[in-house]
Amino acid sequence: MVPPHLKHQVNPRLSPHISGHPAPPPAAPKPLITEENVCPPSLSSRWLSDLRAQAQIRISTEGQGPTVNSARRVLSHLHENWLDLLAGSEGYLVGPRWTGLANQQISWGDMGHVNNVMYNRFAESSRLNYLRGFALASDEEHKQFWLELITPRSIGWILKSIRTEYKCVSLLNDSYYYCFAISFINQTLTLPQPLFYPDNITVLHRLVNRPDKDTEKILMEAVIISNEKQRVAARCYEELVVYDYRLGQRTNLRPFMVEALQETYDLQEKNRGKTTTHVLKLQESISPPSS
Repeated sequence: MVPPHLKHQVNPRLSPHISGHPAPPPAAPKPLITEENVCPPSLSSRWLSDLRAQAQIRISTEGQGPTVNSARRVLSHLHENWLDLLAGSEGYLVGPRWTGLANQQISWGDMGHVNNVMYNRFAESSRLNYLRGFALASDEEHKQFWLELITPRSIGWILKSIRTEYKCVSLLNDSYYYCFAISFINQTLTLPQPLFYPDNITVLHRLVNRPDKDTEKILMEAVIISNEKQRVAARCYEELVVYDYRLGQRTNLRPFMVEALQETYDLQEKNRGKTTTHVLKLQESISPPSS
């Protein structure tokens, strides 16, 4: 018991053993912030066109000065590296090792409004090449296992479902007028168009989740990019299951596959953060100085 004349001197938070109140839990230590664990804010889906427009406005309105010089450098940088920046900001890896389809030409028979099924075919070809990339980068001991993922011989990946979102719509059908109405309501003046001949596309894949040893289902996302328009034409969301053809049932990924896919996912996220930070610096370099 605390003597009555000392009660006013006792701080329950500092002396819980005297007051009889339980001590509060210790505060969790603040995480150490480093370049590796800082997650930059996400970018607008229109950041590339917006940044170009902003740079062009700086050049046309200000004439000369350090901001104008920065704007010219930004435009040149975007012209040379738009694909790496656009894809990297969403976590896609670019380069010969990772690109599923590079500069795939749109056929003459696809001109006009590309048949919707063609987008799925583009994604399918990209997915197979993406998997072959793991085989080519693997050692001889595991190379054949990667190649068999696209065959019904042993353990393979089976496409369970695919959902496609068309980001470029036709100017000549009802879906365009619907999209235009929605865009008008949102005060957006963009008039999207479908893929046309002549055009070349780049198709990339990325892992949606980080696999583990119990993974029986692989979620992937594909992006189909128009090189002519330098924008996303479609996105495909794929669900694949790991299947053992010999046993006729689902199974888990092999341990070495889990390790390779985990490394790939981590590389995706690292590239996303690095690219996003780079884009934010480009935006800042041409922003008007604060008053």
